[in-house]
Amino acid sequence: MYRIVGEHIYKKLIEEEDKQAIIDATSDWRADGAMNLESFEYVFPWWLEHNQSIKDYLSKQTEAPGTDWWFEEPCWGKMLTEGIYLKSNDKCIGFERLRIIEGSYVSIVAALIPAERGKGYYIEHSAIGLKSIFETRGCLSLISKTPTSMVSSKQPYKDITPISVDTKLDRVEPVEYRETVLTREWYTQWINKPEQSTIKNVPYTFHWRYTG
Repeated sequence: MYRIVGEHIYKKLIEEEDKQAIIDATSDWRADGAMNLESFEYVFPWWLEHNQSIKDYLSKQTEAPGTDWWFEEPCWGKMLTEGIYLKSNDKCIGFERLRIIEGSYVSIVAALIPAERGKGYYIEHSAIGLKSIFETRGCLSLISKTPTSMVSSKQPYKDITPISVDTKLDRVEPVEYRETVLTREWYTQWINKPEQSTIKNVPYTFHWRYTG
């Protein structure tokens, strides 16, 4: 199955054994440090089921994805969950949830376990994610929902104007989210600006049939 590889991390579809890392990555989202494990136990098999349906679909594809390739209609509306892993030891340190729609991804959430934050992994995750979406796959746009508190330091595209701002109440303290739409045309111009040279030069490889 596919693998998105950077300098220090890689991304792939999560497996059953990554469950605890997802719990850990969200452990400090609530002020009381509690996660609704009962609800998570209910939805996690559904996450894996959607991932498996994506794997089944991709296994039937005979050609590697290119900039004119995108998921076909049977995949639209499905959610996929990618894990974020250290290359050094294959440890899962976080995850991202994405919804597939016609020609686009919707990024629902991305999180790292607390001990691995502040080490540059989130920027690298964003950089290789954007490269895989717009340079390797035929994605036309990415709809991203990001906590406002993260925008100033952890998003490489922090200066883009949001189309909406919304407050969610799913944690003890309300969290304000920015919704932005990033298009392939925007990305092509943005990544080639001199000030984005650091992001552009982040090592990146997309393995369509990774065998390890």
